[in-house]
Amino acid sequence: MSAIPKKPREILALLVVLLSAQATRALARDFLPIGATPYVESWDFIETSSIAIDGTARTYWILSANTNAGADDPHQIAYIMRRYINDCQAHKTVLSYVGLYDYDGRLLKHDLARQATRHVRAHTREAAIEALACNAATPHSSPILPTIDDAIAWARAQKAR
Repeated sequence: MSAIPKKPREILALLVVLLSAQATRALARDFLPIGATPYVESWDFIETSSIAIDGTARTYWILSANTNAGADDPHQIAYIMRRYINDCQAHKTVLSYVGLYDYDGRLLKHDLARQATRHVRAHTREAAIEALACNAATPHSSPILPTIDDAIAWARAQKAR
């Protein structure tokens, strides 16, 4: 039996798998800017399309785009993806995954270990993220950026201002 697909549907399925593996970073994912670090070394974005609801819990991804990194250094961290689980009623959050990526979208390092659960304090960045994840409170003045590359470019433009 040959490994080469013979039916059009098999060929199409193989093409979809191959192309989706290459295009993951460019997929539309809806990144909403949350805010920058004090010296604008990075900007954080919530991936609004990733918010998953399970009772009072919300699971979502945060993108941290490095505004200082240069694409000329292949080992430079271009962005970090963090997955959080938030208990909307108890106002608690836990970091469940961290992945560090280079400019080619390659995973440089990751950690699956869960961090300690933290209480979400009022008037903090975590409280703003909780409002976005739990209440769909989207600021009207913030742009929705469709890809990681768009988010990184937007973050760098904000730093240049």
